[in-house]
Amino acid sequence: MARAHVPLVAVVERDSGGERGRLVGVVTAAALMRHFLNVVVLGIAERNRHPISFWEFTKYGLVVTAATVALSALYLWLRYFALA
Repeated sequence: MARAHVPLVAVVERDSGGERGRLVGVVTAAALMRHFLNVVVLGIAERNRHPISFWEFTKYGLVVTAATVALSALYLWLRYFALA
């Protein structure tokens, strides 16, 4: 799956210019891969007779998203303000 997004990274890097473009391309490719993996996981769960509803998925997804944002904000605050 990751190899399919290498051309995307190259195009974004070329068009955005340099290292910043590479970062944008990698983040975009990672976001696309996460979407595909969500679909795969939902399919596997349904095939094993344990379907995951939209609201169940959202409930867990919001918790994970909130934890990720909180940890990222803490890291950025420590890195650029508290320990700079």
